[in-house]
Amino acid sequence: MVTTGPGRPEVGGIRVLGAYNPVYDHTNVLSWALSMGREVERQVATLYHETGITGPILVINWEFSQAAISLSQAFGHRVFFVPYSFEAQRVGLRSHLSIAIDAMEKYAVSQSSATVIFDPFLEALCLAMGAKQESLIMADPSSTLTDPAWGENALSAVLGHA
Repeated sequence: MVTTGPGRPEVGGIRVLGAYNPVYDHTNVLSWALSMGREVERQVATLYHETGITGPILVINWEFSQAAISLSQAFGHRVFFVPYSFEAQRVGLRSHLSIAIDAMEKYAVSQSSATVIFDPFLEALCLAMGAKQESLIMADPSSTLTDPAWGENALSAVLGHA
């Protein structure tokens, strides 16, 4: 697993690497996500080549979805996309930035092995984006983003389908 900031000790066989954005100045969140995504790709590719470790890629939200899909295409990993929400629902599509983020979310839904969702509203949005019902995994709907077990619930849902 790669996350922003410092790495963390291995837990339950899951290694957590830290990554820092190599580009310091950004005009918006899109430029940050694209440059950070390249760093995530580099870290995962290096880990893959050094250890041969393979496994599913769990990508939470749109920011690293492009990197995860590129790695999937290069190394054959399955990608599981876990959106908290979608841009159209968060702020609407009133700017070029929001339209670009919306396009990246739709791409992630269409290119991932499966999309992990936590409520029927996100399911309806995914289906409206063209997702097939069989590509949607409903995780524990009682889990919320503020629940410390949210990430574990998403991971459990993925491991049950990996």
